[in-house]
Amino acid sequence: RPMKLEVEIVKGQGLLPCDFPKQLFGFGDGKPSSDPYVEVALGSGGSPGGDILGRTPTIYKNLNPVWNSSKPHIKVDITSEQLQKCPDLILRIFDEDSFSDPDVMGQVVIPLREITMHGTTSWHDVTANPIKPYSSGSRNRKAGAPKYSGRLEVWAKLERPNDAVAEQKTHSEASALNTTELTALSNILSIAGQLSADNITINAPKVAVVGGQSAGKSTIFNVILEGINSVARFPTGDGTCTKVPTILKLQKGSSNAVQVSAPGYSSPLSPSASSAEIVAAIKAAQRTILVNEFPGYQDDHVKFSPTPVMLTAISPNVPTEIVMVDLPGMVAGPQAEDVKSMVRGQIISTNTLIVSAGKADNDDGVDEGLALARATAPEAIDPSGERTLRLYTFWKQARDIRQDQIKRDINAAPPQSKAHVLDLKKSSDGNLVTDFAAGVPSDCQGTGRLVVRLANALGPLVRNTKDELRQQLETEMQRIAARLDVIGDKPPDESRIAKRLQPVQNILSVVGHDLDDNCNDMTHTFNAELYALGGDKIDEMRVDFWQLNLFELPFFQGEQATLQTVKNQMELWIKPFKELMEAFYEECNKSIEKVLAELEKLDDLPMAFLDEIKSMWLTDAKKAVEAMTSRLIPPDNKALWVPGREDESALEKMMNKPPSKTMTKEEMADYLSPDSLKSLADVCDEAKEKLAAQCKKISGEEFDYKAGKEPPMMVQMLVVVRKRILESAKQWVGVGSAYENPTGQMNGFVNKVQEDIKQTCIQFSKFERKVGTNQSCLECLKEDKYEVERYKVLKHKELLQHAIYEVGKL
Repeated sequence: RPMKLEVEIVKGQGLLPCDFPKQLFGFGDGKPSSDPYVEVALGSGGSPGGDILGRTPTIYKNLNPVWNSSKPHIKVDITSEQLQKCPDLILRIFDEDSFSDPDVMGQVVIPLREITMHGTTSWHDVTANPIKPYSSGSRNRKAGAPKYSGRLEVWAKLERPNDAVAEQKTHSEASALNTTELTALSNILSIAGQLSADNITINAPKVAVVGGQSAGKSTIFNVILEGINSVARFPTGDGTCTKVPTILKLQKGSSNAVQVSAPGYSSPLSPSASSAEIVAAIKAAQRTILVNEFPGYQDDHVKFSPTPVMLTAISPNVPTEIVMVDLPGMVAGPQAEDVKSMVRGQIISTNTLIVSAGKADNDDGVDEGLALARATAPEAIDPSGERTLRLYTFWKQARDIRQDQIKRDINAAPPQSKAHVLDLKKSSDGNLVTDFAAGVPSDCQGTGRLVVRLANALGPLVRNTKDELRQQLETEMQRIAARLDVIGDKPPDESRIAKRLQPVQNILSVVGHDLDDNCNDMTHTFNAELYALGGDKIDEMRVDFWQLNLFELPFFQGEQATLQTVKNQMELWIKPFKELMEAFYEECNKSIEKVLAELEKLDDLPMAFLDEIKSMWLTDAKKAVEAMTSRLIPPDNKALWVPGREDESALEKMMNKPPSKTMTKEEMADYLSPDSLKSLADVCDEAKEKLAAQCKKISGEEFDYKAGKEPPMMVQMLVVVRKRILESAKQWVGVGSAYENPTGQMNGFVNKVQEDIKQTCIQFSKFERKVGTNQSCLECLKEDKYEVERYKVLKHKELLQHAIYEVGKL
């Protein structure tokens, strides 16, 4: 079955003037003009290869002709053999002359592969006619004048038989994205860019255009926009346009419209907006991004962001809908690595098609964009070139030898690996438009074919990787949900405070018990030090010997001497007790630090709350130490040791009440028995000297203890008094060891200290209740530690939800 081709030449614009009439006798306007008509043929490489299929009527004296036919000018059948020999639709423009051959005004070449079964209207630039580039009939044309100019608006439709339609859909319509898919992908790319600015990576499928600053990337996009008759333009030259990616979405619509959007930027453009107004809107949107992400940003600051601006160009002349990302150009200087790193992050994913734009005259080995795309370090991007399309710009500036090399490479490469050439010229109105590059296959040149090639590759890529994209988004959503479980999805209220307080109280509930266990070693050390200071360790030289009055001896009790001896020994207990209190406070400090370390793992508590808990705990520990010290030992100032005062310490009470015991005659007889008197041998030499001095002072007798003679009666009685004092003091103070229970007041003091520490630890075990009712703690928990983070996380959640919704449209 043949294919059915329908073609209508809608209108022309800025066509080449061929007639230059002169005013005669004041008649005629003398303005250059033409009488254009268009012949339609099939051909290859810009040359017709068969009969003329038809022509338009002639429009006289008009460089902007409008044919306005209500039905196609051409409607013919095409066989497969014709399509293979003549794959292009060639529209040759002529100036009709009555008395000579028509003048050639150029031609338009449209690959039949780009014509769809639904019919599309699009503008096409006029190029030179390679067979007959110049007509001698135009004798009035000025020397050096251009040989072609302007453009044609053409409606074309090509219906193929079922098998051809299926093939066409596989390679074109079914491959390219439809409007719904295109919009969804554009939104996903915009969301991915916004998330990337917050270091969240979502690798969405895309076409990314890379290259150096002077590679002509902005020019490429502007020529594409010019080709669909859109007034939208990319900013060119230096400026903020190089600092953020720009997403270009080409969308088919019934009329021309332009939309510029960015996060935080909204400025609707009127349908009549000019190119300058659109460029200004793009710059304003990009500046908004940079100001929001870099506080204090000024236009002369060199900052870069992955957050994109989206430019949507809607036109009835869009041949194939597509979305492309223009990445910032590689720059030199201190920011070079930052830009390269950002571009690398955009193209490293295997679901990104890379368009590497570079000047045709530059060798591939020195091209910045291609070098980055083919990089193997620090991470491999696309060293084999499987997903990179090489795009050569500034074709006319390339040396002939370089052009020839590129042509050979294109012709030798397999279809999917062929590079693309963009040859440009200036139209009559001064805009850059595509030109025909002789010797380069039509499929591999021009912006129209570039868009088709990229669209056909992007469609299958998007559909084949959408499940992977959805998985990326859902994984990130799970991370967001886990984080919101910690920080909450709204500011703390009473229920949130209770929820935050519960794990804190759980941790604090065991700290008192842990403190009690940790105090065991401290009390064991204290007990051992105290046992070493028992009554059996009383130094006999510290005994306060009384000036004995012989007449009072039968009534001697030795209370004051015994009291002083007890005080002398029990005062030695104060030092180890103070050391115990210091160790207890230090253990409290260690316990709270351990608690804080556990609380910090909760990652949901304001620092002020943790500081408040530590302050409360250490304050309680300090008060506990002060209270135990006050209860158990005397004040440091001995002048305050007044027996019977209200705040008398436990130790004072113990040392101020030694036993009052009158010596009986039997006891006296026992003390004065011959065996007792021999006890002088147990007295140290220092004490014997003191006894001798005491004896001489009281009785006047000399006592030479070194001679081994029987001591005087006075000395014997002093020894009896000393022994009585020592035994009474020892019995009261008590003795103890690690292997047996202490006796005397030592037993009472050890038990008292242990009991006080035990009760203090019990109080600390209730600390979590105190925290739960302390107003300062509760106020701290009202502090929204995650206010800024929560705002960002919720924004990320909203963006991800939107992206997941858009994936469903792919």
